[in-house]
Amino acid sequence: MTRSALPLLLFLVAVAGLAEANPELEGPYRIEGASGGQRYTLAGGLEYQGNELRFARGPLRGKLSWDKGAWRGTSSSTGLSGALTGGAAGQVTLELVRTAPQRLDVRWSLVNGARQTQGSEVWTRAPIASAPEASAAMSDLKDHVLRAAGRKRGSTIPAAEVFSDAGNRIGKRVLVDGPEIFAAAARLIESAEEEVLLQSFHWQDGCQAADALVAGLQRLQERRRAAGAARPVRVHVVVDHNRLIKELRKNPDELAASIARANLDPRYVVVQQSKHSHWLYGALHSKTLVVDGQRALIQSANVHDAQNGPIPWREFGFELAGPIAKAFRSDFVELWRQTRGDRLPALTTPPLQLDGGVPMMAAVRPWGRSVFSRNVKDAPGQAILQAINNAQQRVRIITPQFSAKPVREALVAALRRGVQIELLLSKGGGGFRMKLPGQGGTSQKNLGRLYEDLKSDPAALARLDARWYSRDGVQPVEKESTPGALHAKYMTVDDQLAVVGASNLDNQSFYYSRETNVVVDSRETVIGWDAQVFTPNFSRSIRIDLSKLD
Repeated sequence: MTRSALPLLLFLVAVAGLAEANPELEGPYRIEGASGGQRYTLAGGLEYQGNELRFARGPLRGKLSWDKGAWRGTSSSTGLSGALTGGAAGQVTLELVRTAPQRLDVRWSLVNGARQTQGSEVWTRAPIASAPEASAAMSDLKDHVLRAAGRKRGSTIPAAEVFSDAGNRIGKRVLVDGPEIFAAAARLIESAEEEVLLQSFHWQDGCQAADALVAGLQRLQERRRAAGAARPVRVHVVVDHNRLIKELRKNPDELAASIARANLDPRYVVVQQSKHSHWLYGALHSKTLVVDGQRALIQSANVHDAQNGPIPWREFGFELAGPIAKAFRSDFVELWRQTRGDRLPALTTPPLQLDGGVPMMAAVRPWGRSVFSRNVKDAPGQAILQAINNAQQRVRIITPQFSAKPVREALVAALRRGVQIELLLSKGGGGFRMKLPGQGGTSQKNLGRLYEDLKSDPAALARLDARWYSRDGVQPVEKESTPGALHAKYMTVDDQLAVVGASNLDNQSFYYSRETNVVVDSRETVIGWDAQVFTPNFSRSIRIDLSKLD
């Protein structure tokens, strides 16, 4: 393919007076510039990734390598078209000069054919996004979590987008169980103007969840047709593809059947699909829906028949809007690049910035492939552990699986320093998989380990209230295959902080799988959620006598 057929973006970044890897360069930036006499403001960021410098500048993304006294890099993605000036992509040169500790002066020029455009920018450090001590709106608890988790290497989201302390909204009411979650997902899809991004661990055509999503796509098509839309909405879907497990190996074919059944007109809706192929470990376990980079739905529910009524699995979903949705879009863009090898086009829809709002952090991790991996230095692991480590009063947890040793150790330490722990588990969560090498054992086995750690400290043990999930208050749900089994993932700390999304507290989520979660710092939100979904589920469940576990 010739250069005329595929525009090339060339970045030259000369950082005057700075060493090759200077951590003072890292962080989020507020970018103010001018082009053709017009002023503009963007968000940006710089972050080291190994020996490369990863940058974000509005919709522009790339990686730079140190070469002959400058940071250099190339990108041939046509999706970056117009990222500098709103025009077509071409050859771009940037020069960054550090003029003050918190400031970079930038001069850039864009050459596209015979056209040359020039401009200047000032990049000023914006400490709110990755230096939590700067935000007065943020709680002390969130401060600890963000210091540990907000700038972890390996994140699929640019550092400048990971945390936002304003402009976000999150539903005050939790969406409960598949029928409600996927009805909300269908409404969100129907409202799209430009783009729909969906990722799921499991997909079964013909289940109620798939039917709801297909209906949402069809209503989107009808709305676009009625409006005489000049361009289609782009829909991108990625599913897990486990080569060893039959029902997950079929995911791509099941997804293709759902898309075909929707019978969509490409003038109004165009759907592309991809898959993440792997063996036993390293799954795509994330479950998110992002629309137009403005609104999102993060959930525990997969697209499969366990969501069918009248007794679906117990699941939670959370509706988001604002800058946090843009962060989850970036996460999906990276997933698409990794699974398809190409980048999604930049959005023309402007970012959504709402008045006021709730401080939030996107806590995501890429997949790992080694059964020997024990790395918890990623955002979800650190968010969960630091929230427990800094709890002062109470930790409330709902998880179907409980096998991650770092969590068990953090809970033991919290109990010994006087924190109350309420732990709601699924007795059969994970099934036979929990007995496989590297999975850490069943929840029963790990509760037994927790008891052994605490039995010499009766006061600490008395602060733990662990229960098996029950629908009727009489019998626990014994098997994962049982209708109504527990599959929600939920943690709140001190009536202030919540960590919700896709992650279980097991080895699979902590060490191997790709996970997507959100950290919410809002006392009003957390108290409301606890009253709606934690207290009712916990109060009717069966208290566990740890001394009598099998």
